Amino acid sequence: MGTQTILQSENQDRIIAKLTILSDIKLIKTVVSTVSNVADTLGLSDDDIIKLGDVLSEIFKNIVCEGYGGDNKQEINVSISIREHSLVVTIEDKGLPFYFDKLKEQSDNRFNSILALNYADQVNYKNLGSNGNRAEIVKYLPVTDIRKTLDISVHKNHIEKEKADSSENIRIQMLELKDIKELVKVVYRNYGYTYPNEFMYHPERIEAKIKSNLMKSCVAYNSKNEIVGHLSLSFETNESKVGESGVAIVDTRYRGHGIFKNMRNYLYRYALENEIVGIYGEAVTIHPYTQKGVLKLGGKEAGFLLGYSPDNVSVKDIREDGQNRRQSIVLMYTAVTPNEKKTVYLPDVYHEYAYNLYEYLGFQRDIVLSDTSIKKSDTKLGKTNVVVRHDHNQAFIIVEEYGRDTLVEINFLVREMCMNKIDCIYLDLPIFGQLSSYVIPKLRDSGFFFGGILPELRNGDVLRLQYLNNVEIMKNDIKTASDFGSKLLNYVIEDMEQVEMNSLLSAS
Repeated sequence: MGTQTILQSENQDRIIAKLTILSDIKLIKTVVSTVSNVADTLGLSDDDIIKLGDVLSEIFKNIVCEGYGGDNKQEINVSISIREHSLVVTIEDKGLPFYFDKLKEQSDNRFNSILALNYADQVNYKNLGSNGNRAEIVKYLPVTDIRKTLDISVHKNHIEKEKADSSENIRIQMLELKDIKELVKVVYRNYGYTYPNEFMYHPERIEAKIKSNLMKSCVAYNSKNEIVGHLSLSFETNESKVGESGVAIVDTRYRGHGIFKNMRNYLYRYALENEIVGIYGEAVTIHPYTQKGVLKLGGKEAGFLLGYSPDNVSVKDIREDGQNRRQSIVLMYTAVTPNEKKTVYLPDVYHEYAYNLYEYLGFQRDIVLSDTSIKKSDTKLGKTNVVVRHDHNQAFIIVEEYGRDTLVEINFLVREMCMNKIDCIYLDLPIFGQLSSYVIPKLRDSGFFFGGILPELRNGDVLRLQYLNNVEIMKNDIKTASDFGSKLLNYVIEDMEQVEMNSLLSAS
């Protein structure tokens, strides 16, 4: 299980309790008891409560020992909140930042605590720079699961039904809360157990996302007022100017009737009216049909993320060699509102291709190479978010601000994640500041290679790099739908191979 959003805004949290406590190991039981009582009230199972307590104990202990050096007179702030039908326990301290530059040969117990597998549905870590550290433990609250209330025969019988009349009138509108329970039934009837977005089987989680205003959903109704389609725009925060299009559903009886196109156009108009700069989404690469559909509607390829999704038994018959491997996805981007000409900073190695990609996407950018570097004498610390998704066995590292510790921090995080057997690591870098020209080549030396560019994703353009932890990638597994898409895929793979070659040469 996992969540689809990469980064959540703490501004969306509904606070239940706050606790400020001294950094004394003897007070661990107080923290665990408080959190456990709230978790019990919210309906978490005894097993989940015990695991949550174990993680909290470990994190608290390591903050005291590692962050505060055993000083039991400092403060640790704990907050308990609800976010999108999940319990979120946030632990903040102003102890020493992780000593990334001193951890080249050893691990930091604090980070291993945060990475603990099977103890949380999602784990977020944020380096607040000079303001300390924040760890978030996310546990999904109990939900209704439509898969446990309907028999699989419901799905099998539905997909055997006759196709609907193509002339039937279809109405598109925003999803109303009263129709959510019907929507989850539509998901089950058409996809059985196979729909990739886990939360779409749980009405409580859908409702929470919509109420948070972080997901805008439109649905298609047939002449009998039945839901026959769904598509959403998701946002990282309420201030986001780029939305992620996804959670596409079309009833099997109505496929080929243009419903996806009509829903996408509906959300495009919504984005235009609300001054959304762009819409991005993910398309599978085991076949080209989804990509073709998005291309016809004005979307364009912005990158490829290799090995993004876990291997799936259901795709074995699609592979040419019948083997099971992680699946890659293509990032699709649609520019919505007119954009201003801006400056971005990239190193020579990506200069030419970034220029072609921006031109293809329809964004005016001056691409500049800066000789600004991060000096050891700089005192400013960077700010970084980390999100670990155990359901996909992947992690996202999001750099908010560069600082003197940024490079050593990223290298430390990568090593810890690889030791914890995380398959894929994706790194989002802001490229509207001059330091990106300095940082990117250093990261290529560490094994990162090109993934894609997402204009205006977070207060400016973002370069997404990727790192694979012994993941097998076969180019023949990845299908493209346009000449530019094929060229972009070739570029990504060539950059991966070049980075691998450079690593071998430097090691010899």
